[in-house]
Amino acid sequence: MRGAVPRRRARPGRRRLRDDALALGGVPVAARPLRAELGRRAAAQGGRAHRAGAPPLQRRLSDPPPAVREDEAVLRPFTFDFLPGSVLEDATPGGHRRLLRRSVIGTAATFDAAAAAVLDWQVQRRSGIRVLAVSGSEAPPVSEGLEGAVVVPILGRTVTAPVRVTRVLREDDVVGFAYGTLPGHPESGEEAFLVRRAGPETVFELRALSRPAFPYSLAAPVGAALQRRFSDRYLSALL
Repeated sequence: MRGAVPRRRARPGRRRLRDDALALGGVPVAARPLRAELGRRAAAQGGRAHRAGAPPLQRRLSDPPPAVREDEAVLRPFTFDFLPGSVLEDATPGGHRRLLRRSVIGTAATFDAAAAAVLDWQVQRRSGIRVLAVSGSEAPPVSEGLEGAVVVPILGRTVTAPVRVTRVLREDDVVGFAYGTLPGHPESGEEAFLVRRAGPETVFELRALSRPAFPYSLAAPVGAALQRRFSDRYLSALL
């Protein structure tokens, strides 16, 4: 046919190289020895690093993130601006409301049992509040610096409020602890739960310094109402 352009014949070498590349998933035969050698070197390096206790050279996106131990975690700042432990004093920092309530819970003979219950979060748990550790499991007994969260039921929902223990008291006539609020808590301040030996009686004492953590106009009265509600529960938890 006139005007037809003769088709150029592919060189045998190029065709053979293209066919080999398709057969090997796009990797030419000439590149196969180098690719295999690099793979062997990477595997050897990864094995040495793994044996030495170092992390692998690469981690798949599907792998879970490495766990962070609680003792390696960076402590989050408190959400209040007064000294931790101030709730145990009588002064009230500006802009905060102070709560101080006491209730006789038994004779002096009940002091030790009540003190042990307070340090095991029983005031919270008997009031319908869960106390969780950072890991999400139930919190261990109170210790200074322990971080976790109280899970509070409010109007059919739950509010998870992060806290950290600021003080632990273990004296002859008073046992208890205080914790402070962390970012994410709806209140800002400290709360303390104490058992006191008062002559022939054992007294439970509840203390708080707080203000709303969020600048909502209705937060203060709502927070105060919830605080009164739960303080009533706390005061009856050890009876």
